[in-house]
Amino acid sequence: MTTQAIRLFRKMDGLFAVYKPQVVHWKHVRDSIESSLLKALNSCPPPAPQLAVQFQLLSSGENSSSKDLVLSPSMLPTLADHPLVTGPQFHKVHVGVGHRLDAFSSGVLVLGVGKGNGVLEHLCKSHVTRDYTLEGEFGKATDNFTDTGRVLEKTTYDHVTQDKLERVLAMIQGANQKALITYSQVDLRTQEAYELAVKGLLYPHGKSPPILTGLRCINFNPPHFTLEVQCVNETQKYLRKLIHEVGLELRTSAVCSGVRRTRDGPFKVENALTRQHWTADSIIQAIAHFRKTTRKIRKSGMLCVSFLLSQHKTCRFPAVLVMRVPVRWVLWDVKDTLLKVRRSVGVQYCSEAERAGLKLPPAQVETAFRQAYRQQSRLFPNYGRAQGMSSQVWWTGLVRDTFAQCGVDDPALLDRLANNLYDNFCGPENWEVFPDSNSTLKFCSALGLKQGVVSNFDKRMEGILRGCGLLTHFSFLLTSEEAGVAKPDPAIFTQALVRCGVPASSVVHVGDHYVNDYLTSRSLALRRLRGGEVQREELDEILQEQNETKGECAKQPWELLTDRSVRWQLITVVVLSCAMQLCGNDSIYFYASYVFQEAGISAGQIQYVTIGTGMCEFTACILCNLLIERLGRRLMLMGGYVLMTGWAVVFTVALSLENLATWMPYLSMTCIFTYILSFGMGPAGVTGILPTEIFNQTTRPAAYMIAGSLMWLNLFIIGMVFSFLVSGLGQYCFVPFGAVCLLTALYIQMVLPETKGKTLSMITKEFYRLNYRGQMNMYPEGKQAQYQLAEIIHSTAL
Repeated sequence: MTTQAIRLFRKMDGLFAVYKPQVVHWKHVRDSIESSLLKALNSCPPPAPQLAVQFQLLSSGENSSSKDLVLSPSMLPTLADHPLVTGPQFHKVHVGVGHRLDAFSSGVLVLGVGKGNGVLEHLCKSHVTRDYTLEGEFGKATDNFTDTGRVLEKTTYDHVTQDKLERVLAMIQGANQKALITYSQVDLRTQEAYELAVKGLLYPHGKSPPILTGLRCINFNPPHFTLEVQCVNETQKYLRKLIHEVGLELRTSAVCSGVRRTRDGPFKVENALTRQHWTADSIIQAIAHFRKTTRKIRKSGMLCVSFLLSQHKTCRFPAVLVMRVPVRWVLWDVKDTLLKVRRSVGVQYCSEAERAGLKLPPAQVETAFRQAYRQQSRLFPNYGRAQGMSSQVWWTGLVRDTFAQCGVDDPALLDRLANNLYDNFCGPENWEVFPDSNSTLKFCSALGLKQGVVSNFDKRMEGILRGCGLLTHFSFLLTSEEAGVAKPDPAIFTQALVRCGVPASSVVHVGDHYVNDYLTSRSLALRRLRGGEVQREELDEILQEQNETKGECAKQPWELLTDRSVRWQLITVVVLSCAMQLCGNDSIYFYASYVFQEAGISAGQIQYVTIGTGMCEFTACILCNLLIERLGRRLMLMGGYVLMTGWAVVFTVALSLENLATWMPYLSMTCIFTYILSFGMGPAGVTGILPTEIFNQTTRPAAYMIAGSLMWLNLFIIGMVFSFLVSGLGQYCFVPFGAVCLLTALYIQMVLPETKGKTLSMITKEFYRLNYRGQMNMYPEGKQAQYQLAEIIHSTAL
């Protein structure tokens, strides 16, 4: 029999996380959890004792004439299973411990109970990433790398700056990324590395030393500083030694004053139970929450989240992205996305030339610069990395060629101009941050998103971002000069994914260039604006519609009734939506069974013949899909109603003459199938898409609401009226339906334009002539999308 304690123990199967305080050993945490669980299990009320039948020998009584003994049965409780006899129900609860924390460290400690121990063992063997915050202190070195150890030496740290610290951290992280590639046993230039980077983090195969996948400074207040670390296969001793090595690289010494684990695989610090919640009830709730979360993830792939990129108005492709997986990283392009050159190239080059005593026209310098840039990029792509050039040599050569084309031939003057311009663009004074860039970056950080930079820039980018106050938002910077490849080469995004350490589907890239940023990142399966290929014509149409509806809000259904600009579009939707139900397609099923019976089909077979009507609808859908892009919407719609008019007439004749010829029921049966087929190929397949093609974004939702309401209303009317129609008109009941089909076909012929192969602007222009008939043509001819693919430039201009 299942007791209450056993039912409680079954609820404890699973994983949960606790927050281990500093100084406390992990064994003490485990023992406290075990004691708490045992206490809860053994405090459950024991099961009721079982009753057993016992026979007793009793005397028949004092007054009885016979002194015989009597055998008397009775129900007595069995005390052999009582807790006072057997002791507690549970003597031991095994609590497993995941990646352990020593006494010096604090943070997330994952534990498992029951079947959760097996899952915990698998988690420990897997290469999950763990996050830490490390507290460091400059100025001394100890024997155990902590601030509590025996002091070995004291040093000065006045020369240490945050800039130097970040450079050391970048160097250490770069070395660890090379180690990650080495131990993953793949070549970064191969297709295998590409596929691994798309699917997720490159992880080490087999045993490997500790590897850092992320390292940055989040607080700098000498002598104290704080690092944020993501790592694999680490130990706390390794992390404390890392602080010591950072101090050595900075020509000083440093000790670790605190190690705090903030994430262990799927468990974060906010999910961990604090000391006052190490109770059975809280543990069961935590296990149930984790079980529910993993079940939801398995069921839906991942949770849906929304991410608002339209916060950043300078992005050329802003959108609300509905994600099928959680977004964890945002990668940014820099030039023309977060900041821009303050003045044009021609103006800034001419200003420098004027200080040297030269007066040149900016337009001439601008033209010369573009010619020199194209030639330099063709001969030495990506700052001449393949030819062993540096970015400074590349840029100074470009500046010399620019001024040489303008007639400057003094070598010393050319060198001075080139070096001065290169230095001028190293600082923030020649760069302008977009007004919403800083707020957008802060907004992303507030959402808990990590951010990085992937840009076709050179080594000056770090100094520019620091001077503009944007550097602190980013965990890493990846320039084309550092990567050795430039966008649109997907290899630069492959390297960025390795640094992110998350699957590509959890990364968003934001940039201003359609080819370099959008198409390239999309080809690498980063989060994108849409799944299919975006053609040039389609993009032009989207931008043109956006331009025409800019500043307008979505309209309500009643607003369409008073808007003259969509009057005939609205009338068209009303006519076609009503005709969908008033054409008699649903009513013809009323006669189907009667006609089939008159044709000699037995009552038992009629239900199978009725399936044929469904096959007609299915066939009509297939034919409509095959023909609609060839014949056009207008022809399909009008042809369907014309055919339905003809078949309604034939059906009426067949019903009237069914007693004069034996083959008339078969003609009626043919009319039923062809009527349904004509309806499916025309009105059923085309009517639903018309509001999309003749209304813009602001009026389309209201148009669909009106169309849907009219369809349901007319369906209700037909259902209520058709029986009276049959009683009154008899075999002529389909004459009104034929009239509706004929009038609808005439309306389509006179009013509805063909929409196949036309943009919304073209269709709107044709309706404009109807809406404003007799007035001047005020349709804005100039409202066309001015979108051109920019020239692919692999870096910013000086």
